[in-house]
Amino acid sequence: MVKTYQTSEFGDPPPTDHERRDPYTGVLLSPEAPSRGMEVESRRIIQTPIERSPSGGLNSKIAGRWDLIDTDALLRLAAVLQYGTTKYSEDNWRLDPVELHLSHTLEHIFQYFKTKRERGIDRVPYLEDGSIDELGHAFCRLMFALAVENQPEGYYRLVQKNNGVES
Repeated sequence: MVKTYQTSEFGDPPPTDHERRDPYTGVLLSPEAPSRGMEVESRRIIQTPIERSPSGGLNSKIAGRWDLIDTDALLRLAAVLQYGTTKYSEDNWRLDPVELHLSHTLEHIFQYFKTKRERGIDRVPYLEDGSIDELGHAFCRLMFALAVENQPEGYYRLVQKNNGVES
């Protein structure tokens, strides 16, 4: 059964010809509905479409398939980040440009292939014999490159100042 409301719980007046209410919740919809949700993407606010879930709830449409993210890969990423914060400072990586992160990404990938070739194996077991997790480090450096690429201009100087580094 669909329940509609002529007024909201807060006593809003009935909608005029140019106003619409959601038939399930009675919430007053803006003229640009169903795109009334707001998300921040690349430092700007954008409108996101609204969709109804199978249970009837309204939600902002999700961009991407979050359910397909591999948790083991993220755990390896977190382990590399933890290692890095003990060796360097927490935001030290934000000081480096995209190109340097990509260069280090390639270094880790080629080191992975070199290890495979030297050992004559099809894949390098994760942290075998205490060795560095080359793919985990490559993943981490690629994440750094993606993050640094979208940082606002002047951000590096702010990080340097907060880390006590003067340029």
